[in-house]
Amino acid sequence: MIRNGRNRRGSRVTGRASRAGSGPARAPLTTQFFRALADRTRLRVVNLLVRGTLCVCDLQRILGEPQSTVSRHLAYLKAAGLITDRRDGVRVFYALAPSRHGLRLAVFEAIRAHVGRGAEFAGEAALFRHDVERLETLRAAGDCHEEPRPITASRHLEAAWP
Repeated sequence: MIRNGRNRRGSRVTGRASRAGSGPARAPLTTQFFRALADRTRLRVVNLLVRGTLCVCDLQRILGEPQSTVSRHLAYLKAAGLITDRRDGVRVFYALAPSRHGLRLAVFEAIRAHVGRGAEFAGEAALFRHDVERLETLRAAGDCHEEPRPITASRHLEAAWP
């Protein structure tokens, strides 16, 4: 809370601060992007989404986290503009948001290529590799929920006529 242009410690401040507006939507785009990736769980989610669209329940199984935790991190990534969602019945599918921003594309490619491999990630490399291996295992077994194709006019007519 700000009183007379000073914060609780007595330091002079400019502008008005509020807790409600301190989320990712208030920061500049580059800051939002890197803040969203600054959490290990969100980085794990992005590491999986660079490999394709996934359902919330599949992310939950792969990450081994409760649904509420996964949903909270997905909401943060969505608010930062990194991912998009699409509802199909009771399932919600998430994918990386399309972007032509060179920095974003380069970071996503670096995540796909390097996270879980290099010595600089030695402490967490096994975790990231395990996530990708679990995803590949689920897909190979047919246990991942595949995002349905959007219904087009021609596909709709094919279904209507024998």
